[in-house]
Amino acid sequence: MSAHAATAGAAHDLARLLALVPRLVPGVPRRVGDVAAELRLAPGELLKLVRLLDARGDELAGYVEPVRILVERDHDDTADADATIELLTPGHFLRPMRLTTGELHALELGLAMLAGDCAPGEEAAIAEARARLRQVLVERPAAREDARALEPPPGPVDPIAARLRRTLATLRRARLARRAVECFYQAGEAVAAVQRVVHPWALVTAEGAWYCIAWCTRSGALRNFRLDRMASVALTDVAYDIPDDFSPSAVLAEGTAFVGGAPATCTIRYSPTIAKWIAERHGAPLDADGALTLRWPLADTDWAVRHVLQYAGEAEALEPPALRAAIAARVDTLLGDAGDANIRSG
Repeated sequence: MSAHAATAGAAHDLARLLALVPRLVPGVPRRVGDVAAELRLAPGELLKLVRLLDARGDELAGYVEPVRILVERDHDDTADADATIELLTPGHFLRPMRLTTGELHALELGLAMLAGDCAPGEEAAIAEARARLRQVLVERPAAREDARALEPPPGPVDPIAARLRRTLATLRRARLARRAVECFYQAGEAVAAVQRVVHPWALVTAEGAWYCIAWCTRSGALRNFRLDRMASVALTDVAYDIPDDFSPSAVLAEGTAFVGGAPATCTIRYSPTIAKWIAERHGAPLDADGALTLRWPLADTDWAVRHVLQYAGEAEALEPPALRAAIAARVDTLLGDAGDANIRSG
């Protein structure tokens, strides 16, 4: 294939992906056949397009969560058209990409005002944009929702991914039926899983992982459970209700579901070499010496150790002492492994 043909093909795929994403509502599965019909594609072509997006990898520049699309089936022999497709929720897609009707009217009004005072030669482009807006205003799509819990698409089976999909499917059924689940859950620093009975209120994604916001009967409070830490999940016959004023977005914004009691914290100091970059990302002021000191929730010591070490000496844990000790122990282990490797190679 020539470079020109490859470039043209990539541009065509990108255009179709850009047309696909706005048709998916985060957390709401849609039938593949319906979405494919809107894009004037065969169901198989749509699934191929999704696989192409998945093959691009998990990391995007600019520290933006990758776009993930989940395809699920009722059974292994489910037809492509009857499978469902769902956008897994990066934060930047929480707000629908489609403009509201009011926003479209405001935009059309702005273009009308711009047409009265535009540079020569711009009239045609403005008129075309206004015509397209008016067309969209009369073609408002109806909301659709298919809440079925589905099985994974055919292909090589990853045992961990398969268990996660089963857990996700069970929690979806529990949330829709308002039935409690019994699970064995191992918290980040626990040495063993503990039996819990929880009431699933919402399923969300954050930093590439699935979480269940649920009422924990053991702690008597709202908690956040990471699905890959659930050793088993089983439906029970216990019914529950979700409060009318419950908002997953509000809970995540407040951090309520991620802590229990007084949350543990850690304090990290970043050197002037990297402080400005980190300060810009988190909207925090620099210290007088150009460094940056931030306090973080400490739900997982392993996360904090990795976080500090990734900056190769440009970050220092100031507190708590247990975290400093954990970092020192990890460094000793790494240096010991490196020494052993040198001995073996010598």
